[in-house]
Amino acid sequence: MKNILSVIAICILAASCDQTPPPPSYANSQPAQTEDSIQSADWIITAKVKETLLADTALSPSNRLVSVSTTDGVVTLSGNVSSQAQIDEIVKAVISVPGVLRVNNQMTLSSS
Repeated sequence: MKNILSVIAICILAASCDQTPPPPSYANSQPAQTEDSIQSADWIITAKVKETLLADTALSPSNRLVSVSTTDGVVTLSGNVSSQAQIDEIVKAVISVPGVLRVNNQMTLSSS
């Protein structure tokens, strides 16, 4: 009888010792980016780029009004610009904006 009680006690003890590791903690993990959050980030980048260009006194006023669009952090610039130096200045200013991964330069020199 003593042996049976010992076996039962050992079985109960073994059953209560769960060796399964606890699930990982997700407290410090970043939430997955959704399409909405990416589009929101692109909108913010576009706004910051436009703000940067409008504030850049090295650019002539008409050259500050190039078209700006952003997709997945890639900024596309288009429009007519008066000189290659102004195009270079615009691209340099845009690259400095946080969140810009790359610039797709579609600007052209104006014929005037």
